[in-house]
Amino acid sequence: MVYRILIQKVTLIAVLFIAIWVAVAYAPKPYDVFDIAAPTQSAGVKVAIIYAKRIKEESKPYKQFEAYFESEREKMHQEFLEKEIQLRDEAVQIKKLPTRKNKQRLHVQKLNKELQKKILDLETDLQNQKETFLKKANDITRNLQTFLDSAIETVIKKHGFNIVLNAELDDKMLVMYADKNFDITNDIIKNLNDVAINF
Repeated sequence: MVYRILIQKVTLIAVLFIAIWVAVAYAPKPYDVFDIAAPTQSAGVKVAIIYAKRIKEESKPYKQFEAYFESEREKMHQEFLEKEIQLRDEAVQIKKLPTRKNKQRLHVQKLNKELQKKILDLETDLQNQKETFLKKANDITRNLQTFLDSAIETVIKKHGFNIVLNAELDDKMLVMYADKNFDITNDIIKNLNDVAINF
């Protein structure tokens, strides 16, 4: 009886050991992926690399947009500043007015109400200008993206690439190394430089 239980346990352990050995022997190992032959350019897969940050820093349309954006922002800031100074001066002048007589107090109150309305109008105007400016900036950005997509597509079709990778994202490199022959950034910049942007 005891021998039978021992034999069953030994048999069970042996079966488990064989099952584990088979599983370990035939399971894919983490390093097996390195044994797969990497597709080459000649095997029908042509890979290209672009550096989107360089495109946005070096291409004419993006540089023109950046200059336009800064110029318009500065112009809006100056206009608002000038109006703000005018209103402050007006407030100082109102403060200096006499208020001893009832008629004078009523006149000062009326001027203060008008000043408050001008301040509110200025704030509303500024908000409207910002919204209009941001809408225009977003429209231009969408147009630039369309031009960029078209420039990339032209280069891809010309050279017959199957895969295009962006080498970076938010100042972080996504591609550790790429042969310069795969880099089509300069071609895209050249195509973009031929595009005329109207603001």
